[in-house]
Amino acid sequence: MPRSIRPPRSTSRRALAATRVTPSGTVLDAPNITINKGYSAAPAVAFGAGSYLVAWEDDNAHQIYVRRVGTDGKPIGTAAARVWSADFYDEFDPAVAFDGTNFVVTLRSRSSQGRNYLVAARYGPTGTLLDSTPRMILEQAPGSSLDDMVGTK
Repeated sequence: MPRSIRPPRSTSRRALAATRVTPSGTVLDAPNITINKGYSAAPAVAFGAGSYLVAWEDDNAHQIYVRRVGTDGKPIGTAAARVWSADFYDEFDPAVAFDGTNFVVTLRSRSSQGRNYLVAARYGPTGTLLDSTPRMILEQAPGSSLDDMVGTK
C-alpha cells in the first residue's frame, strides 16, 4: 500500500528535521533527525522498499531536492540530490509516493514566461533516478489559471 505524508506548507524558513514515533506515541529520536540544514519548505515523504524518500523545496533557490532515510532514522548517502540537474525557472510543491516498486516524485515548475507545469520523476528503491528528463504530466494552457490547471475551481 503506498504511503505518503505531506504536512501543510510553512512560510517559515527553517531546516528540515524529522522524528520517528512508535504507534503508541513514543518518540524515538531526540534530538530530531536533520535531513537538510538549509532553508527548507513543503516537505513530502513516502516509505517503500525498506527506506523513506524525502523531498523538499529549497526555499531560497526554489529547487526540489530528495534524500533517502533508513528505518533507523539515519540519512542514506552523503548528501541530498537535486531532482534534475536541468534548471527550471522555479520548482515547488513536491509530493512523493511509492507504487510497490519505485518512488515517484512530482513537482510544479514555472517557466520564465509564467506558465506552470506538473512534472514527475521515478526513483528506484535504492534512490537511483530512473528518469533523466522530466515526465510532463500537465502543462498550463495559454490564458488559463493555475487553479484551472489543477482543477481547484
